[in-house]
Amino acid sequence: MTIIKILSVTFTLFFFSKQLINALLHMDSLRSEVRKRLIFGVVYGVCGILIMFFGVPVFDHGIIDFRYFFIIIAAYYGGMSASMLASALIAGGRVLLFGGLNETSITAGAFILLLGVFSGIIFAYKRLGGYWAKWSVSLLVLMALLYGNACYTYGIEWSGSLYTNLFPQLLASGLVVAYCVRYLTQRDELFQQKEQEATTDFLTQLANVRAFDAAFNRLFIQAESGKEPLALLFLDIDYFKKINDTYGHPAGDAVLRELAAIVRSTIRAEDVASRYGGEEFSILLPNCSPSGAYALAENLRSTIENCRITVNNTQTVGVTVSIGVACYPEVEQEFLIDYADQALYQAKLSGRNKTILWRS
Repeated sequence: MTIIKILSVTFTLFFFSKQLINALLHMDSLRSEVRKRLIFGVVYGVCGILIMFFGVPVFDHGIIDFRYFFIIIAAYYGGMSASMLASALIAGGRVLLFGGLNETSITAGAFILLLGVFSGIIFAYKRLGGYWAKWSVSLLVLMALLYGNACYTYGIEWSGSLYTNLFPQLLASGLVVAYCVRYLTQRDELFQQKEQEATTDFLTQLANVRAFDAAFNRLFIQAESGKEPLALLFLDIDYFKKINDTYGHPAGDAVLRELAAIVRSTIRAEDVASRYGGEEFSILLPNCSPSGAYALAENLRSTIENCRITVNNTQTVGVTVSIGVACYPEVEQEFLIDYADQALYQAKLSGRNKTILWRS
């Protein structure tokens, strides 16, 4: 029952920490690799400290808990830096909260830091194999370090009973935790994949119409509450049907992908680009004035005009686009999409390869 109790606490901590980390990683300001590793290290380090409060006595000496597993988990998700940060936090927690600074706590802290180093190395070493191989080796290193620490602290005789009675349970528990970690990770990856597929155009990797509608409503509320402008661009490829008829549909797909890449490299980080349908793209520009929106649209149009796109491996084609622009608050929300579309239609009628800014 002792092991089951600690396993239950471990699973609970891991589950809720996973939800916290997922929420933090969805924040735009926390998406860099350094910040991600910092998050993994801090969160799993705190989990390692918390689980020490649920430790249970073993034999005549010491307390057993699964703080060590959270160091391995941190290494799996965040590498060496995360495992070292987690182990440092756990070692510090061991000294500050459980016994103070003495020979035993210093030895335990050194052992915890060593596990952070070895776990980080193991998960960084690509030739070692896959997930299960690295977890298994990390567990074996954990057992060896635990045994060495027990021998130094309590003597070889007591450590022998620890080795024969407790280690098999600890090893089995580590494999169960590894399965739980792997299962929840795969579930999250599958969920994120399905979520992306539901909001992303498969060909261009831009947002799809569904995501555009959500972004439009969100950005308009932001613009209205902050009394900020919001611009909408509609971009349509000129004579796109001719490209498909002349070079084939794969060539048309290549053009769409290349234009999407140009759009991504031209717009700002806060802008939202979508494939609105067929050969038409939409771009939402928060906090952008009519003159700023027109300048960006013209820059985009001229960049595309001067670009040669490779199709069918060897042939290249040149394309142009027509762009319609409408801006809030010059245009009310309910008319913004309609007037941007009308501006695009005027650009088409007036000769194509033009940008038209709707003026009421």
